[in-house]
Amino acid sequence: ESNTRLEESNKVLQNNYTNLQKRISTLEKSIANKKNIGNIGTISTINNYNTTVTNQVNIQIENFGNESISHIKEKQKRDILNSPNMALRSLLEHVHFNANKPEFQNIKWTNMQKPLILIKRKDGINNGWSLDNKDETLEELTRNLVNFMDEIRDEYDGIFNNRTNSEKINFLIHIMNTSDENLSNTEKKYKKQVINKLGIHLYQCSKAQKNQLTI
Repeated sequence: ESNTRLEESNKVLQNNYTNLQKRISTLEKSIANKKNIGNIGTISTINNYNTTVTNQVNIQIENFGNESISHIKEKQKRDILNSPNMALRSLLEHVHFNANKPEFQNIKWTNMQKPLILIKRKDGINNGWSLDNKDETLEELTRNLVNFMDEIRDEYDGIFNNRTNSEKINFLIHIMNTSDENLSNTEKKYKKQVINKLGIHLYQCSKAQKNQLTI
């Protein structure tokens, strides 16, 4: 089954590559009619895309929830917890949008107008991918990243530079691990704000990554 998915993925990527070559060929002819410009940049683009195709075919994307933070360096972990206002957004980048860990790139949100997020799951109906409810998925994502944050906090003794950072991180962990019925209205509002901010960053990261693959 895995080989079948890879073959299908390979066909799609190769078709995209062929279409890209045609587009570049047309563009080159258009440029040649106007100016005598070298095609070094174009050749580089083709080579980079070809490398991307080859790499993506050999990558097995993990199901959402099967990520790890073993690749994050100690200094990065300390920086994450000592920047509490950016901690979750930094973790999102390190885990789900890390160029060195493409197997964890299993969640995308490229259209904020639609209440659906593309996600890789074990029971996904399209080669493991499915469109899930935005609100539920964002809360699940936030909770997963908070659990990683909790893991980092427990990993190092004296990781915080000051008491304020410690209090903010501890409060965030508490909020996300407490059911709504046990939270005050102020705490519920704060929790919603945290999830919404992470959602916006997910969208921004998804769009940036998509644009990198688009000429």
